Amino acid sequence: MVYEKRTFCLYFCPVSGFQGLYSNFAATEIRAKDPEVCKKHIPKTCYVGNENGYGCPWNVQPYNLCQNTNCGMCLECFGTCPHDNMAMNLRPPGSGFLEEPKGKEHAFAEYSWSEAFKGFTMMGIMIVFFLIMQGPYGLFKDAVRAVPIGGYFIFVFAHILVSFVLVPGIFVLFSFFTRMAANNKEISLKRVVLEFAVFFIPIGLIAWAAFSVGIILPNGSYLFHVFSDPFALGWDLFGTAHVPWTPFLTGYMPHIQVFLLIAGLVLCLDYGAKIVRRIFPSMKEAKKAWVPMVFFLMTIHGALIWLFVG
Repeated sequence: MVYEKRTFCLYFCPVSGFQGLYSNFAATEIRAKDPEVCKKHIPKTCYVGNENGYGCPWNVQPYNLCQNTNCGMCLECFGTCPHDNMAMNLRPPGSGFLEEPKGKEHAFAEYSWSEAFKGFTMMGIMIVFFLIMQGPYGLFKDAVRAVPIGGYFIFVFAHILVSFVLVPGIFVLFSFFTRMAANNKEISLKRVVLEFAVFFIPIGLIAWAAFSVGIILPNGSYLFHVFSDPFALGWDLFGTAHVPWTPFLTGYMPHIQVFLLIAGLVLCLDYGAKIVRRIFPSMKEAKKAWVPMVFFLMTIHGALIWLFVG
């Protein structure tokens, strides 16, 4: 089996998948400057390549690109475009969530279950990681260390249950309530789930940021030691190898985590208010549909605050 170009990265690599999903929050994007120029240009050298570079290694069509998800920003299309029609644009962070799918003629432009489940999975992983690494429950820590061996298999099963059943199940339930509240049978439950699933990108990013604060503040001082002795060979390159491990600002850690989570809630409410108007054409329907999702967002952020600070 031979995988050409970045096929492995695009379809198999889990890290690449999550990076692509979160790249919709990025403040940069690669897009065609003038789509009309691309329409007239044959062959599509940005896709098939020429003497100046490879065809798109990610197998996407740069001339039709409308989302960051499957673009690796390798810049090959900049070299293969003879019309200098590709650009790297700056944009407000998170604006990628509001890009509307444009149909099958745009490669990878439609929202998919795989993208939704990546968001669910990152949320589930964060919860499990927190309980294991920062939580007060010795039972979980023993299970990860296979004490006893059967506990590890219970942990794996519970991890799958949280990431692939509990988190998506709760969200699908609230999506169902959203569709019922709007009372618009023309809008499918699938569309409601997949469009609102972008919530899990900012929720996941903010939750992982709050999780990282709990790692960095207690352990950040150890970096000074690593800078001077990166290979543990007894070096002291910068005179900091013997700086003692000292937690810093840990008294402010809960406040920082709560601030981050509230900021994430505000972002989600802003994005959601725009997404609900895109899904439901009637303002009356949109307002009714928005109520269950607001309750969902308040609930999940309240649960995260409780998880982090008690």
